[in-house]
Order: sequence, then structure tokens, then C-alpha cells
Amino acid sequence: MQTSRTRLEDMDFKPRTPFLRLALILLVFSFFTFVLITETKSRLEFSPITDPNFLAETVFVVLLLLLFSGFMLSYLLLQFRLRFTEEGIHRRTLLKPRLIRWDDVKRAQVSGVRGYFALELWVSRRRCVLVPLLEYGRGRSLLAEIRKRLAVEVEVSERNLAVLREE
Repeated sequence: MQTSRTRLEDMDFKPRTPFLRLALILLVFSFFTFVLITETKSRLEFSPITDPNFLAETVFVVLLLLLFSGFMLSYLLLQFRLRFTEEGIHRRTLLKPRLIRWDDVKRAQVSGVRGYFALELWVSRRRCVLVPLLEYGRGRSLLAEIRKRLAVEVEVSERNLAVLREE
């Protein structure tokens, strides 16, 4: 007997790009880059460019700025780094994609903090995978499909469930 159930890989949950938040991050990055350039120019009047302290501080601030921007972009574009399959969630990382199998999930809950709703899939006490449900146009369908595949019950309140959209 064949089933007509659509595979999770073939479903489109419509991940959305958060243009406003990306523009805000770009604006913050541009502002701090401008401040860094201006401060570096003014400091070059009083110290030579070969001063080790000057070089170390400048490199440190540039690295902090890049790390902050990279972390924020990674956080804002998380919905594009997740791929849902029948075996689990493939999360793209810097080194290699990481597979989180549906059977490995020990606890699941939908939590909302200041308007950010995410499905928390706890694999161990310290390791959790977040699925940003509001960043998908079909967040309610995504949650329903994930619930079908998990061995544990997803803790979600009716209030949180009412916030999820279905386009």
C-alpha cells in the first residue's frame, strides 16, 4: 500500500528574509566602522602605525566588529541554514552540516521571548537547536510536520500557537 504523504524535503515552508533587521545590522556595522576609521585616523596623528599597542588594539576592535556582525547575521538568517528531512534537521555550520535526528530529541517546546518565537529541540542538557517559527511563512505547518516526526510531545501553549502564521 502506498501513501500519498509528501516528504518533508519536498515541502516549502517559505522562509522569509528579515529585511528590516538586516538593514538595522548593516546600519550598526556601518556606524561602528565609521567610528573605527575616524578614531584610527585621529590616533595616527599621535602614534606611528608601527606601534605594537596601536596595531594590537586596532586588530582586536576589527575582529570584535566582524565577530559581532557575523554572529548577528548568522542568527538573523538561521531559517536559511536549516534543512528539514525525514531523518532529521540538517543545520549548516562553518565546518560541515550537522544532522540532528528526530529520535535524538529529548525535549521540545515552543517558547516566546519578546516576540521571538522558536521551537527549542533539546538534544542534551546543554545542546539545543532553535527553529525560528515566525521566520517562516508557513510556521504552523512546519510545527505540525515536526510534531509528527518527534518521539516526544512538543510543549506549546494555545497563546503561542495562535501567534503562528499560515500564508
